[in-house]
Amino acid sequence: MDLHSPNSDARDLQIETMVEYIENETFRLRSLLFSGKVPSSRVKNFAFDLALIGLSVRAGHLVDAFAPKDARKGFPALLHSLQQRFKLFEDVVHVYEPASEQSFLINVPLLSQRYPAHAFVDSSCWPFSYPIFVSTEGSSNVLPEPPEALSTLLQDLTNQLLNPSEWKVTSTIELPQGLSASSTVPLAALLLEYPVAYCPPATVTSPFLSSEMLDVYDVCLELPNNEGYVLTFSDGLNRRHSMLKFSCPLHLGAIYPERLSPEDEQTCACRNCSSQYRNGG
Repeated sequence: MDLHSPNSDARDLQIETMVEYIENETFRLRSLLFSGKVPSSRVKNFAFDLALIGLSVRAGHLVDAFAPKDARKGFPALLHSLQQRFKLFEDVVHVYEPASEQSFLINVPLLSQRYPAHAFVDSSCWPFSYPIFVSTEGSSNVLPEPPEALSTLLQDLTNQLLNPSEWKVTSTIELPQGLSASSTVPLAALLLEYPVAYCPPATVTSPFLSSEMLDVYDVCLELPNNEGYVLTFSDGLNRRHSMLKFSCPLHLGAIYPERLSPEDEQTCACRNCSSQYRNGG
């Protein structure tokens, strides 16, 4: 297993070093990042997830370990600090969605490679074979195309990513105001590289697919001791790290076994590392 990035300063860099630095900087910026008391275990998990973004293992991470007090100031301050210590983070940007106040930390080269701006020839035609778009209205039907507004939104975002002058100084890209759930929910799935993207109506009034039988997939990363990367650190944190979880209507697993098989160890969210799909039932 190799968690080294092609970047020069990643050579011989142990992930433990990076995680501990991110953790310390996050606590240092607590007045901007924490709206209340946050357990140290959650901060450590956040630090590990952000390290995976910097190391180009994952393209995107949704911050859910804590509720930021001031995301517009806190995450740029954190990224600027990390960029002074690790060049890896020079291509990481904070994408802020104001309607839901969600913050995504994005590896720009990876996301741009997955969704290149030049592929968007026609906003009415989705140019990629992934993910699987699933309607949440009524039965969980697979949609042949995502909402057109989603294509436009993603195209605008990828165009901004190609122009570093627009975000290098602030380390932030803010999505437009007034976006509805019909755009923001599937966009989150794209940024996180989920193989399934739910497409709800513009106004969400109830939980998605509450009457559906769902499979839950857990994408995990293991760092064996004999490779020199010790996820346990000094406080006994489990060496098995859950990078992301996603759900999928049960019947879709039979329709798309090549994309959703629990035995499939290849995932769009893992690069240069061991990964495993674990079916949660």
